[in-house]
Amino acid sequence: MGKGYLAYVEELELVEQTLSTIQQSAITLAKLPVEEREEAFILLFRTYALALGEDTPAAAQWVESVMLGIRELVAEIDNNGGRYLTVKPRLM
Repeated sequence: MGKGYLAYVEELELVEQTLSTIQQSAITLAKLPVEEREEAFILLFRTYALALGEDTPAAAQWVESVMLGIRELVAEIDNNGGRYLTVKPRLM
């Protein structure tokens, strides 16, 4: 196995972790009362942006993509009467 393969595996693991985090964040936010969600979305956005530690257009696009995925999953959970086990996150 070469270095390229290991980098690819690490990328796949990072994507898997990101998708899992999106799903867990959406589940947590969906459990909040609707009137508390917007503030929670703002705090989550700031948390992701700070955790990324980069102030670049690519980083901003990544955070926006993650937040869009979370918002879509929360809406999907709401539309499914609170069921979330079958919801699959997607990145743009």
